[in-house]
Amino acid sequence: MEAFHRLFIVTTDPATPYIRLLNFDVFLSVFIHAIVYTISYVLICKLFGITTWKKNLNIVFFGLIILMILGYFGRLYRTKSIAVVVKSDQVAKHQVRNGYFGWYFLG
Repeated sequence: MEAFHRLFIVTTDPATPYIRLLNFDVFLSVFIHAIVYTISYVLICKLFGITTWKKNLNIVFFGLIILMILGYFGRLYRTKSIAVVVKSDQVAKHQVRNGYFGWYFLG
């Protein structure tokens, strides 16, 4: 969990270059999250008696990977945009991190 937290902190810093998102730790995080979310999808389908096919699982898994990779770039872009508007990296980091912790992680 500490590694995920450190990655979150780095990828919500306006000073982080976009090229940083191409590092192995970002792809590992995306891969692990995609596996966990796909397993959750299967368990929820089993719980409600919904049939899942292997083709659907591949679509879900690879769709999540693409979506999360784009999400990392989008989140960093959003952080950089906020920093430009408020003219402060600290305020931008604070706003983005509070938003994500408050709405995404706890939600």
